[in-house]
Amino acid sequence: LFQFLSELFAMADDDEELRRAIALSLGQIPGQAPGQADGRAPAAEDEGLFEDAELRQSMLSMVSGEVWLWLLANTTPELRGTTTDSSSKGEMLAVVERALRNQGMTLGQRDLWASPEALATNPTPSTAPLPARAAVGPAAQKAGNDRFDRWDYPQGASQRRSRQVDPSPAGLAAIGMSPVPPADAQAMFERMFGSSATNDDYSRWEDQAFTFSDVPLCRFGLVQRSGGPCGVLAPVGGFMLRFLLFSGRPPAEFPFPAGFPSDDEREASLVDALCYIMYRATSASRYAVVFASTGGNPSAPAMYQRAFNTIGEVQQFYASHFEQLLRQPTSVMSFVYSVLSTRGLGVAQQEMDEADALLVGRFGHCQQELLNLMLIGRATSNVCDGSQYAGGNPETGLLVSGVPDDARVEVGYISQLEANRYLTVGSRYKFPEFPLWVVGSATHYTLLFCLSPEAAKLSPAKELQQKADAAFNKHAIDTEGGMATPDKLRDMMRDLAVSYPQLNDAAVDEARTAIAQDQILLSTDFRMWVAQKLLPDGEPPQAQTTTLFLLDGQSPPGPSVTKVVVEACNVDTNMGMPDQNEFQATIQTRWVGHIVTSTPL
Repeated sequence: LFQFLSELFAMADDDEELRRAIALSLGQIPGQAPGQADGRAPAAEDEGLFEDAELRQSMLSMVSGEVWLWLLANTTPELRGTTTDSSSKGEMLAVVERALRNQGMTLGQRDLWASPEALATNPTPSTAPLPARAAVGPAAQKAGNDRFDRWDYPQGASQRRSRQVDPSPAGLAAIGMSPVPPADAQAMFERMFGSSATNDDYSRWEDQAFTFSDVPLCRFGLVQRSGGPCGVLAPVGGFMLRFLLFSGRPPAEFPFPAGFPSDDEREASLVDALCYIMYRATSASRYAVVFASTGGNPSAPAMYQRAFNTIGEVQQFYASHFEQLLRQPTSVMSFVYSVLSTRGLGVAQQEMDEADALLVGRFGHCQQELLNLMLIGRATSNVCDGSQYAGGNPETGLLVSGVPDDARVEVGYISQLEANRYLTVGSRYKFPEFPLWVVGSATHYTLLFCLSPEAAKLSPAKELQQKADAAFNKHAIDTEGGMATPDKLRDMMRDLAVSYPQLNDAAVDEARTAIAQDQILLSTDFRMWVAQKLLPDGEPPQAQTTTLFLLDGQSPPGPSVTKVVVEACNVDTNMGMPDQNEFQATIQTRWVGHIVTSTPL
């Protein structure tokens, strides 16, 4: 695409010539031959236009000629401001992708409109099954009737539903599912497992259903049978608790009362959790439910799919066919395919730092891209806030993507890798909307939760520090070293004033006198001055002790729950504590300056 657009801009001197060039090159306007798109014979300078047949064919295979005409007509003013060197590639593609999304389209879709007359209107989403390789990325907005609400699960539905299952092609066809084209199924399989996945890696996923725990203490939990799928089960369990504990009237203490949640409640929370993850994975009103069959050749999987236009229809489908779709050996793997197809392979690939990144690694272990896809609906590769240059140095040219600014984080994440100083988890993951965190160790994912919503909140001082750091880093010359030039102080204060209006021009002059007299402005000085200005009385009192619970769904030996108590102290826990284990050190990456004790229940 970049090569295609670059050649167009190299040949066209004005916007009208640009639109004519694409019509000539593609020759796809109905009833007109190449060179006749504007009603005249091709000029001499048109000869040899896009002689690269392979390039031309790849453009034709992406979208129809009519769409390309519309695309160029609607993006020309914005694209005119870009150059055609490699540094502008991302900017140019972003403009094109945004224009397509505004019409409910993405790169990779074919024959989107049947006639050129349809260019004048925004097409109604098709009810046909979604091709897995069509990059069904976020559109401008969802349809008005596509709104997520908790599923109204009929009382006693879990006891009345049918236990009969027919995973055969005929049985799947009976519930409206159709075969995924082999090439599309292969593309999804390779994005998840790669072309060199072992049978052991695949079998860890092929044998994992959504199974509720029978342990009275853990009735709310999902059971993990083999290593690997915990990176999906833990986030799904987090969203289940998001609905069970923070909607309606949740239990006031743990252990929960006997019988909580009921069979109906946990089935409803599972359907809600799965559909909510899918809902967040795209802002278009297009969803694909995929089911992968068992057996056969793993490298040539058989998949079936059904498309929907509202998330309510997906909830109804999962609830009506609960046993068929969610209780079978491939149910967890099939759900990953469903989210991936709904997000779009093309969109997910663009979000990854490396185009060949896989969702599942060695030993079936979930990669960060898959975990992020479950938690925030984006297949980004890192856990930092936003996008950052590796090492904080723009000169590296390596920009890594984490949790975007517009991502809603309801279930957070903390990692043992931060305790081991391999990475730093950003504040967006550490302070989610709800007191729910996936905990990552070197080989396993578990779920940490608290009954008090206050446990998830940023303290006023921490929130101020986060915003001050963001304002400083935006204008810094060295984010890793925390250095900026004093002339950027006004810009920093202007950014902060959005949240703190008291930082007016007089405050800027005051700060310049206090901290910007030297040639270098340090982040520590900026942060300290802002804190003294906005929080002169210091940090308001915070809870001294927080009680949390860790759910581990691995069976054997579990499922199990561990009580975790974090208690504020005056000891610098960054220096290490006697007899401290890796789990305690991981908890302290979120609760800095706290002593951590854990007790199995």
